[in-house]
Parts: sequence; C-alpha cells; structure tokens
Amino acid sequence: MNPQQAQNALQRRQDQIESRSRRVEVSRLFASTQRDLQRTEKRVAGSAALWERACPPELLDRTSVVGLQRGVLTIGVRDHSTRYILDRMLRSGLETDLIRRSAVAINKVKLVARPDAFVDPKVAAMRERRSGSPSKGPRP
Repeated sequence: MNPQQAQNALQRRQDQIESRSRRVEVSRLFASTQRDLQRTEKRVAGSAALWERACPPELLDRTSVVGLQRGVLTIGVRDHSTRYILDRMLRSGLETDLIRRSAVAINKVKLVARPDAFVDPKVAAMRERRSGSPSKGPRP
C-alpha cells in the first residue's frame, strides 16, 4: 500500500467513526425528545380528561385544551359568549375544583379565544373554493 492509499484508507475510517458518533448523538437527541413528548402527552391528556369531566356538556364542543405549561392550563374557546360563561364559572369555584382534582400541578386556568380551531375542515374547504383564498375564520 502506497502512502496515498494509506492516507485515503485512514480518511475513510475517520469519516466512518465521525458518522457513527453523529448518528449516536442524533439518536440520543431523538430519544430525549421522545421522552419529553411522552411526558407532556401524559400531563395534557390527564388535564384534557379532567376538563371533559368538569366542563358543562353544552359547552364542551365549543372548548378545547390548548396546553399545560408551568402550571397554567390553557383552554381555547370558540366565541366570546362561551368565554364569558366559563369565566364566570371558573371564578365561582370551577377553577378551584379543577386545581384540587388535578393529578398534575395546576395553579391557574386561562381562557383564550381560538375561533379558527373550531372551524369544520369541510366548511373551511368549501369557503376556500368559493373565495379562492384560505378562510380566515368567521366574519365579524
């Protein structure tokens, strides 16, 4: 083996080692991200089930659990009237009840308006075809 072939063989081997170490780093990153996502899923799923039990049935289809972060359970609501009703209920004891019954630490329940989250995909597609542009939600 001449010096050039030896140098090429050494370079290929170093590239293989480097590639393998990058794969290990990436696989560790994926494993860590997967664990974090599973943990988050468990927390949010438990909070969503708790919300489904606590929310009045007539308002349940107009709400959704957006997330749980740093002890704040965020609930998305379709419209302002739903937000007003839920705000009154939370202030009159529903929030305290949710905090007490929750398996994860909830310090506060926050309501946010999310009208676009409740647009039926079929309706949005129909509006898009009619107007030629994506739907921006209901008109004011």
